[in-house]
Amino acid sequence: MLARRALVAVLLLTTSGSLAGCGDDGPPAPRVDGKTQAAWMKQLGSTLPKQQAAAIEALAQFEPPPLNRLAEFLDKRGRTVRLAAIRAMGTIGPAAASQAEKLAPLLEDDVEDKAGSNARDFRNAAMLALQKMGKGAFKPIAHMLVAEDPRHRLRAVFTLSAFAADLENGTNT
Repeated sequence: MLARRALVAVLLLTTSGSLAGCGDDGPPAPRVDGKTQAAWMKQLGSTLPKQQAAAIEALAQFEPPPLNRLAEFLDKRGRTVRLAAIRAMGTIGPAAASQAEKLAPLLEDDVEDKAGSNARDFRNAAMLALQKMGKGAFKPIAHMLVAEDPRHRLRAVFTLSAFAADLENGTNT
């Protein structure tokens, strides 16, 4: 009986040591909407615009976000994907200020499509994204303050007003 208890104790000690190491690969990978960054990156390669847009929006929430990969979708994409990329820059905020030069020209785009919405939608999304980027977005917008077109000047003033206090305090870069 004593031998049986000793055997059980030995088995428990040896298996508990090996079980303690099982599955201990460190902290779980961060997830957004239940998916890892790798899964969202894979979905980014989809041919379906809604799938790509969902991936762009999710990837913008990771820390750090894959900024350069997301910035690729700011140019020459369909409406759904391009809007998602513009909004993603706003979600990323000041860390995306390096992409302000790609967004600022959208504030000057007055050409509408047949439905009359693409330029306006891109313009409004870019304005919000630039505001969230903060003072790092100042330089690409500054030239618009002296533009001939009063609409462009107004858009520049409205966009810059979101971080005017930082600019007034001399904290601009």
